[in-house]
Amino acid sequence: FFFQAEDGIRDAQESRGLGDVYKRQEQNLDYNYLRPPKSVLQIKHDERYIKHGQGKKSIRKIFHGVEYDDFEKQMLEDLKQAIVRENVPMPTNIRWTDADILRFYYASHFVQPKSIELLRLFYDFITSETNFKLTEEALQFIKRGVIYQYGRDKQFRPNIYIHPYKINLKTDNIDAFINALLVILDTAQRYQFFPGYVENWNIIIETNDAGFFSFPVTILQRVIGATQNSYPSTLHRLYLLNPSFSLKTAWSIVKKMLDPETADKIQFLRKSDFDVMYDSIPKDQLEQRWGGNVPNLETFWPIPYTLNEPSWNPEEEKKKLHQQQQQSLQAVSYTHLR
Repeated sequence: FFFQAEDGIRDAQESRGLGDVYKRQEQNLDYNYLRPPKSVLQIKHDERYIKHGQGKKSIRKIFHGVEYDDFEKQMLEDLKQAIVRENVPMPTNIRWTDADILRFYYASHFVQPKSIELLRLFYDFITSETNFKLTEEALQFIKRGVIYQYGRDKQFRPNIYIHPYKINLKTDNIDAFINALLVILDTAQRYQFFPGYVENWNIIIETNDAGFFSFPVTILQRVIGATQNSYPSTLHRLYLLNPSFSLKTAWSIVKKMLDPETADKIQFLRKSDFDVMYDSIPKDQLEQRWGGNVPNLETFWPIPYTLNEPSWNPEEEKKKLHQQQQQSLQAVSYTHLR
């Protein structure tokens, strides 16, 4: 079955964005409008959400601005030494932090050889500009509503939608679909995350009542493969909506084989179960097709800003404050000279 590791579709990295180094998307779009509002600073995560469990059974969702325990510190030090010892290539222009490295260790469940393998795969991924240049063919997948980003949950985590039933496995270029997925994830990571507050996203998959044998498992496998090596430890929830009886029955069997943490992240919801989703995602951030208040989308690109509060860019605010301070100093100097 397609549900594999605990972080099957994994969390993205911090909002610094890997695109700070490599030219991406080339659409001449300014995505700063997607940044969360200043009220993001009011988010208070409970201790269990930030991190719970001990040792190799730990689960962590927030990696920035928090204190690591002794086990994590030791694992970090061991992995850093292994990176040097194994001569693991690292992108030289990315400002790696302990949070970045620790994410990969969590993604491997603290298995050092697996962490090294993931870091090597990540290097290949991030140094390939073609992964993030949105091709016209990939853009069509977004415009068709096969993959898109819309809305956020109650803690400003972005919601990413996939409609695999819209993909024709015989005629569609799946590599172009993965390209579209990476651009959507990259944009969410860079502009909608906020370190220490928003470090996770929701993936919402509309199954369209597909049966167990007609569900495009290969698409999910490609999604998992494209994300788990590049955006470790970022999944908050994976919702599969409107599953058929056979698909939901298959899940009830597979669920028993997974650890509780993995099973808790994955929700199979029929329409009668959507209240579970409403507990996390407000209806004004959901389309009417899923019981929300937003008319069903017809335009999916550029990504719409859906919050009632204006977006906030702390870097721009710092620049403006610095300019105001400089202007005030100049005014004081001029008055003093007079």
